[in-house]
Amino acid sequence: MSNELKLFFSTNCTSGYESSVREVCRDINVVPFIYSGITLSVQGSSLDKEIREDLYASKIAILLIVAKSSTGERIDVKDNWLLKEINSIDKSKIHLLIYASQTVSQAEIDQLNLPITVVRFDNEAAFKESLKNEISFLIESN
Repeated sequence: MSNELKLFFSTNCTSGYESSVREVCRDINVVPFIYSGITLSVQGSSLDKEIREDLYASKIAILLIVAKSSTGERIDVKDNWLLKEINSIDKSKIHLLIYASQTVSQAEIDQLNLPITVVRFDNEAAFKESLKNEISFLIESN
């Protein structure tokens, strides 16, 4: 398993996109670490240590920003564990991809001061297609 390409996926709620990530990873032979509902409240916990180990064992990190959960509950886009690691990821050898659903306004994205361009998507099919294309490109370019 140590030679397999690993992907880290994080969102701060159950977004409904987790199955698309699993499917894309299966299709292109990537091992996924999927963390849904990971907010800032896990910092300093044993779960925090596990998440951090999985993140830094990965070659690709995906941050999904949503403003509504799969049940329609409003979510604070800033309450996301992975946001606190962005600067460390940016300086590491992990490829970072950031996606935002249509539930997130451009103003909310701008307030996050992210180091890379955020890929916006309208629906799950568009997210899945973009994710597959981006990961395939990263694999081919390495």
